[in-house]
Amino acid sequence: MNPIVTPSPPFVEEWLSYLSTQKRRSSRTIESYGDILRRFFEFSENSLPNSENLRAFIRDAAQKLSPASQAQWISALKNFIEWASNNKLDVSSNISRELRRPKIPKRLTRILEEDDLHWLVDHLKLRPPEEQLLFEFIYSMGLRISEALNVRIKDINTGSSSIKIFGKGRKYRQIPITSNALSLISKLTKSKDSSLWPEKTTVRTLRRWVENWSKSTPLAANNHLHPHKLRHSIASHLLKRGARLPQIQKLLGHSRLATTERYTHLNTQDLIR
Repeated sequence: MNPIVTPSPPFVEEWLSYLSTQKRRSSRTIESYGDILRRFFEFSENSLPNSENLRAFIRDAAQKLSPASQAQWISALKNFIEWASNNKLDVSSNISRELRRPKIPKRLTRILEEDDLHWLVDHLKLRPPEEQLLFEFIYSMGLRISEALNVRIKDINTGSSSIKIFGKGRKYRQIPITSNALSLISKLTKSKDSSLWPEKTTVRTLRRWVENWSKSTPLAANNHLHPHKLRHSIASHLLKRGARLPQIQKLLGHSRLATTERYTHLNTQDLIR
């Protein structure tokens, strides 16, 4: 038999709608936050947050979650408590001060070294133009994989060689488009409003293309490719060549400069050069 799940209070959906329409949070964030809050109400038997049940919930979660996941759960709860207090629910905004995010150790994603980059570029010359364009988008232009999927012809300004990107947090940014990307796009499309990708292409499809590159290219041992690694790589490579952090921040679409700093890898020899 399946366990009986207590339905969440209706205001959970109201809060999620607020996150979508007012705060413009991504669908992924809304899905995660909704799951966290439903877990809380199941744990608390649909009682509103208070000092006692919040501490018990976080204590229980800490036994099975990483510090990064704990931080996300606390962010979701803090956000809900603020919303609930502002919407006249019987919740004190003061209790959110009791929620302390754990310290998260800084981890740098490995980047693609430039020797491996040359191997990859040569390999991609033999791949379909769609895969070559994906590389231009996520490495040369620093797009997120979801941003690459959503690019449309109408977003491209050939006169200024730029492209309008609808990014994370539903924010637009205007960035340069490479000549290689423009050339590949002209081969792939005929309609001004058409998608650049084959029908039924998803984020998972594009991610699989990238993962397959490392299987068929003689990259260094354990240098498994994924889209985020290529974004880290272009940030570090640009910084080595003298680009300033605010410029890289604008290219990648980060809200905070601290996020961009975490993307960059420089060793002592790079700094000396």
